[in-house]
Parts: sequence; C-alpha cells; structure tokens
Amino acid sequence: MLVYLDSCCFSRPFTDMGIARNQRDASNFRIVQALIYTGRVRFACSNFLFKEIGKTEPPALRRQILALIPRPDVLVPQHSRLAPRIREIATFGLDEGDSIHMACAEEASADFLLTTDDDFA
Repeated sequence: MLVYLDSCCFSRPFTDMGIARNQRDASNFRIVQALIYTGRVRFACSNFLFKEIGKTEPPALRRQILALIPRPDVLVPQHSRLAPRIREIATFGLDEGDSIHMACAEEASADFLLTTDDDFA
C-alpha cells in the first residue's frame, strides 16, 4: 500500500493538543508513521511538501516538522506537465496547494492521500 501524506499531517503533532480533534489526528499520524517506518506501508510525497514546510515559522518548528518526514519510497517532482490536472482539480473547490498535493498523489499512483485539512472534505 502506498500513502501520500500532505504537509498538514506532518504539522498536526505541533498544534494545540488541548483540542480533541488535534489529539486524534496526531495519534493517527503516529500510527501511519509507524507503519511507514516498519515497512508495512510505503510513503509517497512531492517536492511541494518540502516547499510548503519550508515556509513554516519559526525555523525551529520547521526543523522539527522536517525531522518527521521519512525517506519517501516515491518522490514526485512538481512537473509543469501536472499543471492541467492541478487546474482541473481546483475546479472542484480545492485551493492551489491542495490541488497540487492531489495531482501529485495521483501521479505517484498512491492508494490513499492522507490529510488533516478540512478543505478536502
């Protein structure tokens, strides 16, 4: 099984754990992370993941988030040839970043795209 995780998944453990949903999301992320590290699930991501997380402030938080990202089994470069698909996905109401993640997950042939982002609902 190949899973694509967007940046929200990696950021969730650093959000307010006083909120029950954040606790649940972070717990689920840790389960998926363990499955990836034990080789039971393969991990896909894109260069866009690193670009998004690279904007995280402060820098110390950015380093903590980056440290959570395992070596991907599939790394999708953000090719210009994905642009038409990104635009098509955006017509369904997703913002540009979410559309990029969706197109990259498709390009990776991921079985699942995991996110904690409400906009994907």
